[in-house]
Amino acid sequence: MLLDASIPARHPAAVAGFIAELWGGEALPLPPVPGRFVALAADGTGAGLEVLPAGLDRMRTARGTLAGPVPDIAAATTRLAIGTALDEAEVHLAAGIRGWQSRRALRSAHGHAWGVIEVWIEERLLVEVLTPAMQAEFRAARAEAAPGEAALGRVLMVAT
Repeated sequence: MLLDASIPARHPAAVAGFIAELWGGEALPLPPVPGRFVALAADGTGAGLEVLPAGLDRMRTARGTLAGPVPDIAAATTRLAIGTALDEAEVHLAAGIRGWQSRRALRSAHGHAWGVIEVWIEERLLVEVLTPAMQAEFRAARAEAAPGEAALGRVLMVAT
């Protein structure tokens, strides 16, 4: 289970706030790096998503790990699929309030399909949000796939 990850954003507070809203949790500043926020889930797992200012990321150095400037390309290559307890209308509303496009889409692999809500955060980071019903579809599709198929198979993305 993924418990913690970091993503870049042009507006880290807004992105962390959106993720926290999906998770029923909270978004907090994360010092000592200015502009860094974390979205914390309220489900007791301790899961969080760190949101760094775009162009700033971790670097390994001889003295440890530091935050410093990097090219702003990571968001274009990052996709997240996250679950929420919100219903579909609430997800669309949360995205729309922030000026982000969202739409229902269908994913399929190996003859199994599940729905997602595509949210394009800052028009560059794809977050696939799964409501409780969509999470059940996703788990069923993964459970019905042959061993190794779920991880190695190609996923077809279709807008609905």
